[in-house]
Amino acid sequence: MLLPVSYRLSNTRLAFFLKELGASPAGNGSAPLQRSEPFVVFQTKELPVLNVTLGPFSTGLVLPKEHLQPSSTLEVPDRLTVNWKVRAFIVQPRLVASQPVVQVLFYVAGRGWGDF
Repeated sequence: MLLPVSYRLSNTRLAFFLKELGASPAGNGSAPLQRSEPFVVFQTKELPVLNVTLGPFSTGLVLPKEHLQPSSTLEVPDRLTVNWKVRAFIVQPRLVASQPVVQVLFYVAGRGWGDF
């Protein structure tokens, strides 16, 4: 059972929550009340805020720099951007009521994954 929690990132210019195709919505079966939501932040001038809402309750948390950059000995810049160009393509042009899922293909161009 998953609680109906909604997530939103603020203080970002370009950010996405990610969902693995075919992933189980129940998440980790050993911890049913825990869930992880992977996300990517491409551009932001300040540290992003993760806002979480459950019914009438909501909270926000400023995400530390350590969670936004790959772990390395490099110093995290003041402006968090990797200068990638992102384009989104909708895979199927029609949405069917029996399968209310939109698949989006993201094309990322720019620096190499290891060029941090």
